[in-house]
Amino acid sequence: MDEQLIRIGLKYAGTVYDLQVSKKTTLKLLAEQLGPALAVVNVNLPAKFELHLLNKALTLDENVPLQAYPLGNGDQFEVSVRKENDDDK
Repeated sequence: MDEQLIRIGLKYAGTVYDLQVSKKTTLKLLAEQLGPALAVVNVNLPAKFELHLLNKALTLDENVPLQAYPLGNGDQFEVSVRKENDDDK
């Protein structure tokens, strides 16, 4: 596998989706790309959501490339619906 790619799990609505993403992408860009990518398999994400890393105690900046963090194959992210009062994020 290309060293610039990482295999992650994305947990949403009780299902974990296996994805391969570039380590150079940011959390913000990943979130933007997930909607169209998952729509191909009839998964509709909420209009406003956040991604949270599940299996490591890290806080990720949405504008920093994933390669800046100690992430590896098998790490899992979860989609959580953004609350109405979180619109400025």
